[in-house]
Parts: sequence; structure tokens; C-alpha cells
Amino acid sequence: MKQYKVLSQKDKWYSGKFDPESLEKALNSYAQQGWQVVGCATASMPGIMGGSRDEMVIIMERDDNRQALEAERQRRLSEAVEKSFAAPPAPARKPTSTNGGEPEVYTL
Repeated sequence: MKQYKVLSQKDKWYSGKFDPESLEKALNSYAQQGWQVVGCATASMPGIMGGSRDEMVIIMERDDNRQALEAERQRRLSEAVEKSFAAPPAPARKPTSTNGGEPEVYTL
């Protein structure tokens, strides 16, 4: 399954002022999160004084990894359940003393 994101000149990255440097930083940041640009277009938007202006729109997609994360969670849960039903390990044996618990003394 895929997720999509639309980036435009009004995106939070530009703080009200679009420039190519900000676009580059935004795209690199989104790329680190797994997003890839799949399309770019300009859209005619209504202007303030009744005219229109062109606005850039970038479409990005990435794989929706929620399914992979859920599968991994289920696998770990199954392993934990299997371990809980496994036979407990044998208790460790305490060493036995041959001299009644007193420390051994060696003479040279």
C-alpha cells in the first residue's frame, strides 16, 4: 500500500516565502523519511486581486510500512508466547564443598 503527500508553495517549509533552496531542504528532509517525488505540476490559483497565479505542486509517495511493522509485532508476540510455554531452564547447581564450607588453604 502507498501513502501520498502533496507539497505546494504554501507548505510550512517555506514560512511564507518560497525559494528553491527551501524546496531542496524540504525534499531532502522528506527523502530521509522515505518519500519520493513522483510528479510535479503547476496549478492556476485565484489571486488576491481577482487574477490568477501559478503555484507549483509536487506529489510524493512512499510505501506504507504500517503493515510491515504490524507483521513484525505479531512475529515478536508469537516468539514471546512460545518462550512462555517452553520448559523453564534447569536451576544452576551450587558447588559442593569437600571441607565443610571452610576455605581451602594450600601450602607450598
